[in-house]
Amino acid sequence: MTTLGPYDLNTIITGDARELAKAIPDESVDLIIADPPYYRVADVDWDKQWKTIDEWADWCLDWGREACRILKPNGSIYIYGNNKNLAYLQVRFDKLEWMLINLIIWSKTNYTMLKASPDALRSYQVQAEEHILFYGNDKLPGFGTVASQQAGTPMGEYLRKERIRSGVSMRAIQELFPSQTGGLTGCVSNWELGLNFPLKEQYEKIRSYINNGTVEYLRQEYEDLRQEYEDLRRPFNGGKFTDIWSGPLMNGANKKHISEKPKWISDRMILASSKRGSIVVDMFTGSGAISARAYQLQRYFIAFEIDPATANMARKRVAETQPPLPIVYHEQMELLT
Repeated sequence: MTTLGPYDLNTIITGDARELAKAIPDESVDLIIADPPYYRVADVDWDKQWKTIDEWADWCLDWGREACRILKPNGSIYIYGNNKNLAYLQVRFDKLEWMLINLIIWSKTNYTMLKASPDALRSYQVQAEEHILFYGNDKLPGFGTVASQQAGTPMGEYLRKERIRSGVSMRAIQELFPSQTGGLTGCVSNWELGLNFPLKEQYEKIRSYINNGTVEYLRQEYEDLRQEYEDLRRPFNGGKFTDIWSGPLMNGANKKHISEKPKWISDRMILASSKRGSIVVDMFTGSGAISARAYQLQRYFIAFEIDPATANMARKRVAETQPPLPIVYHEQMELLT
């Protein structure tokens, strides 16, 4: 694949993200990272273009609807924002077909105000963190909220239908997998609901039991069902990370854009929520920092930037990016912080 709709992959496009995103096909993007204007936080004209916070939040909802439309059913989106203003945004985004997975707290370990004298901070506490909304798509039952009495994965649906077709009760299957004390567990109902996935030996045990010497039921091979499940599942390689991300922000000398984020946090999002060859949309690219990291980590990207001069700066940055990094395994993720 070299294009997505009318756009070449690994391209920074100049224009309004709300309009440009409309050309991207439905459910075609794996990961979206959005670092929009925060509304009256930065002392620049583009952060003050809205008269009220509600006007700004409604503007965000416009591009949010497009983001929701283009995100794959198993896709993820991260949204940066000012702590207070992000609350207005979350109220609106919660009404989209998204599930809020985490409200991530970025604890800024080198925030300069941490060194302020107590006398200078008598009227408020130091705000040394920033919030990030982490949403997953909620279009697949079983991968977000579980639809009542409805199997949520190909494996779950197949197990349930085949068990019913064979005339075997759920209790009979549950008795194949007793607890350590001999009682029944909820593992079988969880498999059928799509909350968990059985091991191969568990699947073969069920297959052997309901067939009882025949080959009538559960004819699909385990690996085929597992691959179908993996293709649907939302990628997440977060490992032992919590919803509190501690790390430095960028200082002025190293920033090419006023709102540029450090590469360690972009790496964490990209590595945790996408795979090599995934498509990442950088909604408000600024200086191209996120796009450059996506490219280096062997993802495709499409980026939008409304200011022509800034877009050119981003293109130059990506063009100067070193060749892609070697394959990054989960255990290497912490080395990138």
